[in-house]
Amino acid sequence: MRRLIAVSLGAILGAGFFPPIPAQAVTCGEETLFAISADFPAYGTKAEVYLKDRNLENSCSSPNAWSTVHLRPDTGYTRWVEIGWFEDKDSNGNKRWRLFYETQLGGLKEYANILLNCCKWIALRLQNIDGGNYWKFYYDSDANGGWTLIGPSGGIDTGFHKGYPYSETGRRGDPGTGAVDHFRELTFKDDRALYNWSHWTDAHQFGVNYITGYEYVDISHDEYQVSAV
Repeated sequence: MRRLIAVSLGAILGAGFFPPIPAQAVTCGEETLFAISADFPAYGTKAEVYLKDRNLENSCSSPNAWSTVHLRPDTGYTRWVEIGWFEDKDSNGNKRWRLFYETQLGGLKEYANILLNCCKWIALRLQNIDGGNYWKFYYDSDANGGWTLIGPSGGIDTGFHKGYPYSETGRRGDPGTGAVDHFRELTFKDDRALYNWSHWTDAHQFGVNYITGYEYVDISHDEYQVSAV
């Protein structure tokens, strides 16, 4: 007489009947996706961006994620000015969201001593000061028109005073660090002397998307998302 023997799935897997599923390789380098509009010359740019709680890849020593509004005098990667939010962990392992501003001409990158409350819409702005190559940085923690200056009160000299408006999504830690993003009300300063802002005329992805597993999703000429594939 044949005997039926019940064998659990765990026993089968443990006995090696099926090969194990290989773990996905983790990379901890920087990955970015930029958007641009051909509104040149722009003397500033601003946008509302959703401050999001992104997953962070714990296998990396310093996983982080960020979003910026960004301006370059050309379409190269050597000079820029930007302001953004940055998500990482503090020395106790707790998540935090901070403001930062950066100019590349002199390699300046400063984290403002300002912590942001997640998760909500905020607004970010940078603009040239009429008459020179100095730039100022502003944020609005509730995206309701209440702008606050951060950085030097006289601005920062970058060696240029106009450029193309960009926005940026970035992360370190593939695949665990998230990159979902949402920009809206993308706007550029279209006159150096006057406080005159216009909506981007044609937001679109710039160059190569380097964020694995995510894609640019067009919504309108001044709004887009970055979504998981």
